[in-house]
Amino acid sequence: MGLYIIGTPIGNMKDITYRAIEILNECDVILCEDTRCSLKLLNYYGIKKKLISYHKFNEFKILDRIILDIKCGNKYGIISDAGMPCISDPGQILVNKCIEEGIHVDVIPGACAVINGKILSGFYNEMFTFIGFLPKESKKLRDKINLIKNIKTVLVIYESPHRLIKTLNILGDEFGRETSIYIGRELTKMFEENFRGTIDDSIKYFSNDKIRGEYVICIENNEKIEVIEDIQIIEEFIKNRNLGITNKDNINKICNEYGIKKNYVYKLVTKEINLT
Repeated sequence: MGLYIIGTPIGNMKDITYRAIEILNECDVILCEDTRCSLKLLNYYGIKKKLISYHKFNEFKILDRIILDIKCGNKYGIISDAGMPCISDPGQILVNKCIEEGIHVDVIPGACAVINGKILSGFYNEMFTFIGFLPKESKKLRDKINLIKNIKTVLVIYESPHRLIKTLNILGDEFGRETSIYIGRELTKMFEENFRGTIDDSIKYFSNDKIRGEYVICIENNEKIEVIEDIQIIEEFIKNRNLGITNKDNINKICNEYGIKKNYVYKLVTKEINLT
């Protein structure tokens, strides 16, 4: 028995793990947002299971029934229409209740549009902040964007087609029209599209295009870090040492300036330079 959070494809039906298929076959019941959407995936892999519609409008209403059914020995799986449940999709309330009740919870990893979008953006930063869907009402939308613009990392946002241009215009007002942005749609599907440019460019581009599908937006809001080659690190270290900077302070200075790990710089300079 237990609850299994199962990652499903975000587009391409083949982007699912062997383990996910195995667990889906073992489940007694599968919770899903839209049974019609989930049936396409399950039929593709020849999986026939009892499906229960589980979404934000009924997740509280059927919560106790699910918990009781799991305690009776049934194995439940939960999937979203695409990607990972609990990431801008229902599931977290059920997970928390299971933890509270001492019920086993397991996650079966899978595709996630957040990760695809961050990687495809090409924005250089180990850190990023997932914002999810923004508020629908204009004032709340502006307030939210005004708040997140102070988060100095790559920002990842989800957006629906009918709100895209409105959101892009407000992003342009708050972040500046020349801010670098990535917009991906139909990720992993046949007609996947990846746009890279400024916010102003994106508004012009998508205003002239038939907008369809859901979007992943990445905003380059981080403090830009200059990428430095190994030879430049060595040259910088030697220059600083000639200025009388100690080895320890020298390494710290280079790491802070270029966002490099101390261990990497230390190994590099000890290999190439006599530190004594």
